[in-house]
Amino acid sequence: MAADRQLSEFLKSAVDPMLKAADDKVLLLSCIDLRFPNRITEAMDDLSYRGRYYHLAMAGASHAAKHSAEWTKAFEDHLEFVLAHGPVKGLIIFDHMDCAAFHNYEGTSPGDPDGERQKHIDVMTMVTAAVVKKYPQLATHVFGYLLPKELVEQIIHV
Repeated sequence: MAADRQLSEFLKSAVDPMLKAADDKVLLLSCIDLRFPNRITEAMDDLSYRGRYYHLAMAGASHAAKHSAEWTKAFEDHLEFVLAHGPVKGLIIFDHMDCAAFHNYEGTSPGDPDGERQKHIDVMTMVTAAVVKKYPQLATHVFGYLLPKELVEQIIHV
């Protein structure tokens, strides 16, 4: 699948520079939507990154990092913990199209994929800039990636 190949290519180019020492890790922030974690985990495993990352799931991923003071604090508390005890060298945010959190909180519409895509880009850009400002040691190692809408095959039993 082309989307999986693109995801793997992105991960390789983003993660490899972060994992210089044997114990270096990266933090992945993704949405709680269960359509996507397997694809992320499989891509990380295929690239031999198993055990080299932590995975935090919050509703809307980038949206969660700025949703409210409480959600932002939860995200930052996790990030601070792994930075102190990880050792985490970078952050990758995985947003996805057709996200209920973005529809409910960011006002995106399932019928407007271009508008939704732009809103994800705007929010990820804002969040990554805020992360780099607060944690300058991550300056060149904070990335956002927008996963396409998951295609679910329907299995019909006759």
